[in-house]
Amino acid sequence: MIFQFSDIEALADDIEGIAPCERLSRPVVQMGSGFRSIVIRDAGGTVYRLGRTRSVAKGYRFEVALLPLLRNFLPNSVPNPHMVSEPTKRFPGGILAYSGLNGRPMRQSDVDTDGREHLAGDLGRFLAALHRIPGKVIAGLEARPSLTSRSDLISMWADTSRTLRDCLEPEEMSRLEDWWNVRLMASGMEDFSAVMTHHDFWHENLLVDGNPLRLSGVLDWEHARLSDPVVDMVPLGYLGLGFAAEVMVAYESHGGKIDDNFKSRLARHRVLREFGGIRYAIRHNDEAELIASIDKLRQTGVTDGRN
Repeated sequence: MIFQFSDIEALADDIEGIAPCERLSRPVVQMGSGFRSIVIRDAGGTVYRLGRTRSVAKGYRFEVALLPLLRNFLPNSVPNPHMVSEPTKRFPGGILAYSGLNGRPMRQSDVDTDGREHLAGDLGRFLAALHRIPGKVIAGLEARPSLTSRSDLISMWADTSRTLRDCLEPEEMSRLEDWWNVRLMASGMEDFSAVMTHHDFWHENLLVDGNPLRLSGVLDWEHARLSDPVVDMVPLGYLGLGFAAEVMVAYESHGGKIDDNFKSRLARHRVLREFGGIRYAIRHNDEAELIASIDKLRQTGVTDGRN
């Protein structure tokens, strides 16, 4: 079940009620709403993330433990979060808080501004630094699946194929099944060395500042894990494949490793990401998200033979 939060001022009162040490300066404003969290900020600059589903608190706890271990390896700021509340009846996904960082969330239009090469360079440098962090740094934390193994893919198909069969035209489903069986399940998808990944390097999780715009911080680390480095490149495709290519050039210049198999896996993961949205929508009975995610899947070309 997805929990909705509407009255922002009442939320502030409720947060103070369950965590008396937290004093929210008014006014409190909503900054955004994603799959898993509602984000609000008080007048003093403290950011509060409110979990929308019961599973979110586990990710919040992981983020609190993870970021102190990574911070000194990274060229840009990351939050210094703490748990305000474990799950309660009022806040079933828990509450995470941190002092706000400089900058604003990146917009898709930012890649059309002068100086985009600086922004692409910053993103490439950040990812190269992240992917160099030794896995032993997080050895004491919860072991997480890579979400890219063959068994993970089989599970993804099992979770989504019935709904897709109901929503797609028969010829679309036939093409999708062919793509899945011939291309996605082909050899090469597991041919990588696992690295530290953010695992949701979506532009709205990236903070930018200055003129020209530069990367100032990276948010929302609850999905981070050791995994295939291509998963952090996939969301950049929504900013345009040209810009994503510029980031990859910068990534290589800062020591990131890209070869033909990397590019092949990247192309397949760009489609696979949409399955994640579809599975989320199915699990949480979110019809609007299901429609949007299936539309994104169609745009990849796998249902009409372009991919």
